[in-house]
Amino acid sequence: MRRLRTTPPSFRRAPFLEGYAGRWSRLLVLVALLVLLPGVARAQDQNQAGLVVVFGDGRVERKCVSFAEDTITGYELLQRSGLPLSVEAGAIGPTVCSIGKEGCGFPAESCFCRCQSSPCVYWSYWRLESDGSWRYQSLGAGNTKVRNGDVEGWRWAAGTTQDAEEPPAVSYADICGDSSPQTIAAAAVTNTISNTAVATDAVRIYAPFGNLEPEDKAAEEGGSALGTGLDLIWIVLAGVIVVPAAALVVLGLLRRRG
Repeated sequence: MRRLRTTPPSFRRAPFLEGYAGRWSRLLVLVALLVLLPGVARAQDQNQAGLVVVFGDGRVERKCVSFAEDTITGYELLQRSGLPLSVEAGAIGPTVCSIGKEGCGFPAESCFCRCQSSPCVYWSYWRLESDGSWRYQSLGAGNTKVRNGDVEGWRWAAGTTQDAEEPPAVSYADICGDSSPQTIAAAAVTNTISNTAVATDAVRIYAPFGNLEPEDKAAEEGGSALGTGLDLIWIVLAGVIVVPAAALVVLGLLRRRG
């Protein structure tokens, strides 16, 4: 009687294990892409800056403006607030003539129609400092850089560059929420690590966090321009998805050789 050759058990199981590992590794990679990429795309829209506009009658308009870029100009922040604007183009950038239909209706009238004599009434431009004080901006809004967490202000009132009336006291949290971007991110990352899972809502609010300064300036102040919440997310993803996927692939290869 002829004996049929049989393949050792280890060889018979190898294709199954290899296919099993391959399918799971591809599935895990797909899950990682579905979780991470949409969240990062949404995170790009989560830079926010505050805007305060004070009208002549004392009415105050506050706007929290989102933007995808690392920085935008002060004029772009004002544009994206949705308030009606009248501006005059100039060699050093746009000059704001009216906001919310208050001011001078250029080009029908001069951009400084209320500043032909004393008192001079115009839209003064301000930037909120880290200590909570307002600083007058002598440069036009087209020449300033607005970053995540910044607050800018405009006020229609009489004055000059030396004695213009500043906007009322306010903070970033008053305009854009109770928690700063750094606080929200830290809480979300802590919760993510403790549960060894990454939620799309947690990814949505990340990066960049706060008013990040250039790396050399951060180093001078004893801080670091690196190590944002996204770095921690990548570490979590590596531990939860990439490492198990790699282990399955290695297992399949070892079974195949065995």
